[in-house]
Amino acid sequence: MAAGSSGNIIRQQHYHTFRDIQPLKTSLVLHVLGRLIKSESYVICDALRIKISVDDLAAATDVAALCELISSRVGSTATDKVDQGEEFQGSDHILEVAKDEGMDWQKTAIKILGQSLDIPVAEILMDSQLEDLGADSLIAAEIASNINEALYLTISSTDFASLTDVRSLCDLIAHVSGRESAQAAAVSPSGSNSAVPNGHPTLATEDKNPIPTKNNAYSIHAAFHKVRRGFDSHAKEVNLTGFWDKVYPRQLSTVTAYILEAFEKLGCSSKKFGHGEKLPRLRGTLPRYQREVSRLWEILEEAGVVEKQGDTFVRGPVPRIQDRSAKELSTELVPIFPQYGSTHNLLDLLGPQLADCLTGKSDATSILHDSDKGRKLLENFYTNDPGLLAAKHVLRDLFSTTMQAIAPGEPFRVLEIGAGFGSTAKHLLPQLRANGLPFTYTLSDPSATLLERAKTTFQDIEGIEFREVNVEKDPPVDLLGRYHIVISSSYAHGTCNLQNILANIRNLVRPNDGCVVLLEPTQKLAWYDLVWGLLDGWWQLYDGRTHALQSPWARETALHNAGFAHVDWSESSSRESRTIRVICGMAAEPERKCPAEATSMLLHRGTSACGKRNLFLAPDGFGSGAVFGSLGPLLSSVRNVSVYALNSPFMHSNHYPDDPLTIEELAAIYVGEIKRRQPEGPYLLGGYSVGGVLAFEVARQLFEDGNDIEKLFLIDTACPTFVRYFPDALVRYLDSIEQVRVGNGSELRPNRRGRLVANDHFCLARQQMRAYQVRRLPGRKIPLVVLIAAKEGADKQNDVPRPVFLPEDQKAVKWFLDDRTDEGWFGWNEVLDNIKVVRADGNHFSMMLPSMISSWGVELARMLEE
Repeated sequence: MAAGSSGNIIRQQHYHTFRDIQPLKTSLVLHVLGRLIKSESYVICDALRIKISVDDLAAATDVAALCELISSRVGSTATDKVDQGEEFQGSDHILEVAKDEGMDWQKTAIKILGQSLDIPVAEILMDSQLEDLGADSLIAAEIASNINEALYLTISSTDFASLTDVRSLCDLIAHVSGRESAQAAAVSPSGSNSAVPNGHPTLATEDKNPIPTKNNAYSIHAAFHKVRRGFDSHAKEVNLTGFWDKVYPRQLSTVTAYILEAFEKLGCSSKKFGHGEKLPRLRGTLPRYQREVSRLWEILEEAGVVEKQGDTFVRGPVPRIQDRSAKELSTELVPIFPQYGSTHNLLDLLGPQLADCLTGKSDATSILHDSDKGRKLLENFYTNDPGLLAAKHVLRDLFSTTMQAIAPGEPFRVLEIGAGFGSTAKHLLPQLRANGLPFTYTLSDPSATLLERAKTTFQDIEGIEFREVNVEKDPPVDLLGRYHIVISSSYAHGTCNLQNILANIRNLVRPNDGCVVLLEPTQKLAWYDLVWGLLDGWWQLYDGRTHALQSPWARETALHNAGFAHVDWSESSSRESRTIRVICGMAAEPERKCPAEATSMLLHRGTSACGKRNLFLAPDGFGSGAVFGSLGPLLSSVRNVSVYALNSPFMHSNHYPDDPLTIEELAAIYVGEIKRRQPEGPYLLGGYSVGGVLAFEVARQLFEDGNDIEKLFLIDTACPTFVRYFPDALVRYLDSIEQVRVGNGSELRPNRRGRLVANDHFCLARQQMRAYQVRRLPGRKIPLVVLIAAKEGADKQNDVPRPVFLPEDQKAVKWFLDDRTDEGWFGWNEVLDNIKVVRADGNHFSMMLPSMISSWGVELARMLEE
C-alpha cells in the first residue's frame, strides 16, 4: 500500500490480499480490496509508526481517503505517488520493504491480543491471566483466528481455551511454529516483565511443500482426505440413494402409526381430538423411559399429528389420521424396499410391543437379544443395512489407501471395539487380505458370548486376533499405543460415557500416526429411536449428551477433548451422506492443513449478544465476505445480534478439487465455520446473490441436524427454479458494460482479475448452480424468510448494444438486466412460505455499494432487533 514518502510497508501475509490489482487507483473502493477491519488498523499503524483509530479507518471508503488519512498522520502528501494515472507498484518491491522492516512474532501476537480486548499493549504482562484480561470464550475464537492469519498458524479455539496466561499463549505459538520460546525471548533488557519484546520484527515463514513420508500422521490424513467424498458413489452401489425422498416418508408414517396405537393403549387417542385441542398425558409409563416418551412425541410432531405448546401437546394440523393399521403399513414396506428388510422387520418386531415396553410388561432387550428372530434381524441389519454398507465402503477405501503408506515389513494393526456380530470385519477383511501386506485385525467386545461367536466365524483367517476389551475401563497396558486404526462401528454412541471411551481409545492408537474411526449415524431417525430407544442403555448418558446420536461437530469437540489433534469426516452432496458418517480422529496434526476450511470475519459485535445470537452471511459467487463490508456501520444500533461475513475456502486460491465441490458440500464447509462460532441454534442466516442459495442449503443442513432457524435473509437471490444458471453470453455482456466494470467495483475483488468470466471462483459458482437441485426445507418449523430485492436492472447504458440471447436464457437475462417492476418472490414461493419482500435501491451489483446499501441495511438492522 503506497503512502507517499512514508514508503510501502505491508506485512507479507496482508499484502497478498492486494497483489493482483494493477493498477491501483485512488477511486477504488476499499472493500473491493478485501477486508479492512479492526485487525488491519494496527498493521498499518505499526508499519508506518502512526496512530489511526478504528472509527477513522472505517470512515475511509476508498484508496484516496485512506492515503489522505495516513498523510495527515505522517505529515506528508500520501497521494503524491498514487493518483488517477499512476499504477500501483508491484509485489516484489513491497515484499522487499516488508522483509527489511519485519515484525516480531511475539509483538504481533500481543498487539492482536491488545486490539481484540481493547487493552493498551503496555498493560499486558507475560504473567497476565487471560481471563483477567477479558479473553473469555466469546472472543477466544476471534483472537485465535487473527493470530493464525497473522502468523500462518493453526491454533484452534480449543487450544486457546486451555491457556491460562500470556506466557502460555506465547509458548503455544512457539511450539506450533517452531519459533524461539517465550521463556527465551520475553524479558527485555530493562528486566521488565513486559509481554512485548524488544528488537526488530521478523516475518513468519511456512513450508510450502511438506513431504509426505512413510509412517506419519500426514499419510493417514492424506488417505482419508482422498476417500472422504466417496460416500455418494457407494450409496448408489448399495441402493441407498433416494432414501429420504422415497423411503423415509413411508417409514415415518409406519412409525407414527405404531406410536399412535401405543399411545391409545396408554390413554391418549389423538383421533378423538380436533386441531389445537390439548391431548392427555400418557398413563403408566416407567420413569426410565421419560426421554424415550419425549422423543416419541417429537416424532408425532414431525409427522404433523401433534404440536407442542409449552409443556403440553395439542392436536396437530394433519386433518386425518390413517385408518390403516401400523402392521399393514409395515408389511408393505419390505416388498417395496427390500434392501431395508432388516430395518422394517426390526420395526415390525418392537412396534407392536411399544406400549408394553413403556409400562414394563415387556422387555425390549429380551425381545431383541434373547430370541433367535431378534438376533438374526440384528445381525442382518448390521451386515446389510444400505447406510452402514455405504459407510463401510468408505472405510474399506481408507484401509486400502492407508496401507500403502505403512513402512515396508511393518504390520498394519487394526482394533475393532464392540465388534459384536463381526459384520464390519466381514466387510474389511477381504480388502486387507487382497492388499498382500502384513496385518493384524483384533476383534474385541465386552460380551464374552459375542466374542466366542466371532471366534467361530473367523477362526481360520490368518491375521485375526481376539481380545475381550471393555473400552469403558482403562485399556490393558500391552495394547497402549499399538494400533494404526481403532474402529467403532455403531458402538461408541450407545455407551453411557462417550468422552471416557474416546480418551481410552486415544491411549490405544499409535501416538504419531494412529487414528480412531467412528462409523455411526449422525442424524435422528424415527424408526431408530423407536427400536433402540427402548433399550436400557440408549438414554443412560452420563457425559452431558441429551441423545446418543450427535452431529459430527459435536463428535469433533468430543474427540478434541479426548486428545485427538485433528478430526475429519466423510462428506458428499446427498442427505444420505449426512445421515451416517465415517468420522476420523487423528492422534497428531497432519503435516499439511486441509485447504477446504471456511473463515469468517466480524462485521458487528452486538453489545448484549453473548455469542448466542449471530447472523451469518454467505458471500456471492466470488466467495469473499468483504462484499458485506459497507453493511457494518449500518448495524451499529443492533444490540443483541453479532454479524459475521463468511469467506469461501477457495477465495484466494486457484486450487480446486479435481471433482469440484457441489453447493451442498460448500454449504457443509460453511456450516462447520458457523458451528465453530455458534455451536447451538437457533440461527440467523443470510446470503447475497448465489450466497443466498448457499444460505438456503446451510439452513437445510442445520434443520437436518435438529437445529432451529430464526430468520433467513436472501439478498437479491433468485431461486434456482427461477434462474438456474448464468449464461456465458450474459457474463460476457456484463463484463463489457460500464455498470459492472466501473460502477460496480465490488464485483472486481476476489481474484483481482477484473472480469467475471476470468474469475475462477465465479466459474465454480456457476458450475455449482447448474447442478444444484433445490427442494423444500425439511420439517415444519420453517423460518421467516426476508427477500431483499433490488429495484433496478444492471443495464442502464446505451454505448454497448445488447446482444441477441438464446430463448432459454431470457429469464436470467431479464432478471439481471431489466428493472424489476413487480413484487415477485424470484421463485422462492415454490419452496418457501412466510416470505417478506424488502425493495432495495440499485441493481443486483450496485445495491452492495456504500451509496446504496443504506436503503436496505437499515431495515435489516431493524429486523435483527425484532
